[in-house]
Amino acid sequence: MASDDACRVCQKALTPHFSVKLWDGKRYCRDCVEAVCSGLADYAASHDSLEETPRLRVVDCLRFTAFLLVILTGLCGVLCALLIIAPSELEAIDLLAVSGFLAALCMVTVIMFLLLVILFKTTITAKDGFITQATTMPLLKKARSFRPTPSADTSDVKVSNTWNLQDCRWYVGKGRGLYGFVAPGEPKVVLRVPVVLFGIRIWWRTSVICGFSAESRRLWKGFLTLAGVPKDPSR
Repeated sequence: MASDDACRVCQKALTPHFSVKLWDGKRYCRDCVEAVCSGLADYAASHDSLEETPRLRVVDCLRFTAFLLVILTGLCGVLCALLIIAPSELEAIDLLAVSGFLAALCMVTVIMFLLLVILFKTTITAKDGFITQATTMPLLKKARSFRPTPSADTSDVKVSNTWNLQDCRWYVGKGRGLYGFVAPGEPKVVLRVPVVLFGIRIWWRTSVICGFSAESRRLWKGFLTLAGVPKDPSR
């Protein structure tokens, strides 16, 4: 087991001037850190966490919404075909009602994801051996300041999830979900994190996506490699 006074990688004795504490809470010598990722040592020395906030643009949201609309349209077509060819007593009004419902569902989907761009901000943070994904509502915080009697609470409205770094797996790929449509065609760092239901960890994993730019992707890959976080064996 590595001592706190020795580099986690090469086991060399550490000195204050040549040691670097990364966001897994462990210390490394500068030579090992720089060998894996040039510039990571200086970045870690000046940042107590590795943090990234994806810039979700309207065009990214529309791209994802279009993807959902294609799926909904396909389901609508299949349902309409079944209503037409299936022997039933359904009249044309029933077919129109179903089609109208699905069209309304499509519109709600578009509005929901547009609001997602405007209202929410997601930040991924690595610090002290944990990965945290926090979703905040900056506009709601700003709205408090416009009250006749401003609220004393100036904190963000936040929903967050935290995972132990060693419980994660990672790979470099396109990613899934809404944030997979940010910078399409560019690889991203995908963290596979365990899902916990009612305090019980289950086998299924979900994704946390980071590394949206070339520089942040380089830092995340270097950090995860040095911290010994296993790669996803299925990728």
